[in-house]
Parts: sequence; structure tokens; C-alpha cells
Amino acid sequence: MSASALAAVSVPLVGNPAPEWKATGYLNGEFKEYSSAALKGRWYMLFFYPLDFTPV
Repeated sequence: MSASALAAVSVPLVGNPAPEWKATGYLNGEFKEYSSAALKGRWYMLFFYPLDFTPV
């Protein structure tokens, strides 16, 4: 697949900026809002694991 075709379906590529995002996280007993705008200019890594709070 060509780079232009990938860009058309909004697939992030190495070296390109990440898309804008906003999420709620839980840290130290509190819910907190996070966003790409708040972290702009900083290095960060996002992890998503949906089974953490799923009853078993």
C-alpha cells in the first residue's frame, strides 16, 4: 500500500505527528483528563489494556 493511500485512512506513520486525542485515566486514586495538547512537546507512551477493569 502506498504512503498516500495509508494517509487517506489515517494510519499513523513513523516520523509523523500522532493524531489529536483525549482520554480519562486513573492515577493515585483519582480520575484525570489527559490529551495530546496537554502533553505536546513531551515524550510519552500510551498503553491500552481494556481487560484491567473487566470482571472475571
